[in-house]
Amino acid sequence: MRNEIIFYLNGEKHLVSGEKVYWPLSRYIRECAGKTGTKVVCAEGDCGACTVLISNHSTDDFYSINSCISPIFTNDAKHIVTIEGLSLLQEGSNTISKALAHGNAAQCGFCSPGFVMSLADLFEHNKKVDEQMIKDYTTGNLCRCTGYVDIIKSALCVDTSKYKSVKDFFLTPKHIAELSALAQESLCLNFNARTVVIVTSLEELYSYRKKFPQAKLIASATDLGVLMNKGISKEQEFIFIGKIASLNTLNAQDDYINIGSNKTLTDVQKGLEEFYPEFSKFLDEFASPQIKNRATLVGNIANGSPIGDTLPFLVSIEAILVISSIRGTRELPIDKFYKAYKDFDLLSDEIITAVKIPKPKDGTVLKLYKVANRTHLDIATLSAAFYIKIDKSSLIEHLRIAYGGVAETVLRLEEIEKKYLDCSFTLETFEMIGKDISDSIKPLTDVRASAEFRKSVARNLLSRLYYDLGGL
Repeated sequence: MRNEIIFYLNGEKHLVSGEKVYWPLSRYIRECAGKTGTKVVCAEGDCGACTVLISNHSTDDFYSINSCISPIFTNDAKHIVTIEGLSLLQEGSNTISKALAHGNAAQCGFCSPGFVMSLADLFEHNKKVDEQMIKDYTTGNLCRCTGYVDIIKSALCVDTSKYKSVKDFFLTPKHIAELSALAQESLCLNFNARTVVIVTSLEELYSYRKKFPQAKLIASATDLGVLMNKGISKEQEFIFIGKIASLNTLNAQDDYINIGSNKTLTDVQKGLEEFYPEFSKFLDEFASPQIKNRATLVGNIANGSPIGDTLPFLVSIEAILVISSIRGTRELPIDKFYKAYKDFDLLSDEIITAVKIPKPKDGTVLKLYKVANRTHLDIATLSAAFYIKIDKSSLIEHLRIAYGGVAETVLRLEEIEKKYLDCSFTLETFEMIGKDISDSIKPLTDVRASAEFRKSVARNLLSRLYYDLGGL
């Protein structure tokens, strides 16, 4: 097995071993490669100053990520491009940077490289852009002094005809062939008492899972990267599954959409837009492009936070988890997976390999709500999902209700669902549902909100739901 990480940075090959494989990518870029255009401010993946572009060997494409929360060991067989790399492909004349400079869209300049890289992601994939697209692609970039109006105006002035593709410049046939070959190689990295195993097949995963039963499984490390930066993560053994090609699947079958555990939220957002546009739209509030380009849907499920943003949706549509081990595969409804806080129906040798998303039922409507201190990129105070069908007689024919942030796990309210089947579609009915929900939940008081506030919001969302469904 290879014992060093190999990647390209702005066209140059880098080999990394020892302690540095645990470093965040941003630290290596700045301290070892000397590319100080990449900045670090929050070290949590929130501000976007550390944004770089990185290749995806399965699609031969580039996308933006937060390098500050991306451990080096998650970047084997990748090609990374920083703002210095953009200057190379623009032959010293960076189209995006020039537009921002001419538009007075920089003051201290500390956030500017991150904005440039996020906009590069935008122009890499779109020949025509508008104001909303610019806002969407820079959701994960914060500016504390210039303000966003000039940044948006300047981005609209970028001459896309002069923009040169990062992919065309850096991913030559030679690079693609080499990176594809490296992506097939497994690794075992040891430093002091720490071990990282990078596997490329389920068979390898099962084997190393038996050898390292306490190892933390990682597909993207968007959570782990934050914990490592803060010195909170104490794990000594890791198994990285991001190179297992069989888990990088998303396909629609007769009744389900199957999503492999390596599929990113960006992939999921695109793949489910046809079936659940409400969820795809909701993901714009869930996370920035940089996070969605790395974070996985199954990772959000396995993390099991009671305020995990995707969980109410998955519970309301009755998603099914595919759980595998060397002994075989079983399927489990997602609402049966969570037994208590961070306590799952998952044996020590099992992993979630996929999630099955049922196709929408005819006539059903999905509504998702997230209550937080700010609209984008914030931890939810409370979230809710309602999956409902009103028949031609204005009666409730189908009802699924799931809440996050009101219990120690995501909560499905089955008794209330049953109680209100065949009830009239009226404001009074929905107010009664809201009251029953408020009476049945037992949320905690914490720094985000009091228990009473959460109960009140949980109740009032039913009135909001009624009007959103067209009630008068």
